Amino acid sequence: MEKASKRKMLQSILVHIPRAPQHSRPWISSALLLPILAGIGVAVLPRLLPSLAIAPAHAREFVSPEAVRAINLARSSIVKSNGGLSAYRPAQCMFSQPTTTNLCLIRNDDQGFLFHFVGGPPAWEQRNQMPSKETELLISPEGRTVVEVIYNSTPRPPARAISLARTQAVTLNGGPRAYAPASCMSAPAATKANPCVVSSNAKGYRFRFMGGPPRWEADGDRPSQETEIQISPDGNSVVGVIYNGAPR
Repeated sequence: MEKASKRKMLQSILVHIPRAPQHSRPWISSALLLPILAGIGVAVLPRLLPSLAIAPAHAREFVSPEAVRAINLARSSIVKSNGGLSAYRPAQCMFSQPTTTNLCLIRNDDQGFLFHFVGGPPAWEQRNQMPSKETELLISPEGRTVVEVIYNSTPRPPARAISLARTQAVTLNGGPRAYAPASCMSAPAATKANPCVVSSNAKGYRFRFMGGPPRWEADGDRPSQETEIQISPDGNSVVGVIYNGAPR
């Protein structure tokens, strides 16, 4: 029997089954109906009904052993070159999985793993302090060799600007125990691709971002604050807080 004929027959059966009154016996028993549906509908039902397959809500991204080795090597080598853990700690993203959403992992291709991050004295992030170091380094594709330390020194203007905007917002909104800005403000530098960056030009850096209680993003909560702030071109001073209040 052709697929179209099977489809029409199944639809006819489904449409013309009368609705039995409540508490009454249906005119056709399930014992008779099920074999018909089994014989006719096996090829048709998948086309008539939407797919019931549901992907996992929080499917984990596969992280290769090479990527894990690369981020571990990048972190340990820079910690060592900056005085050890007693003097220096890289940003928290360098202690996280090297997934595509990790803000420290800028690129992963046939040239290797490019990491970009800031760091400072122990607990600098928890205390809402400015970073004292900015680092860029390239790790080999197999994750076993430091190919090049591109930069490892005092933060440059884009890194200072986003760090100053972030720390200023945290201070304005009650400190790190009460407030956390959107994750895009934890990026290592202000770039035009960053959704928190409104503009970056000779007038300086303008940021606009949401915020809320700690873990508001991870918990899927709505933001409670919106902040817009202008930072000087050298990244050293706040030109003005344009807005800091309830989301507009």
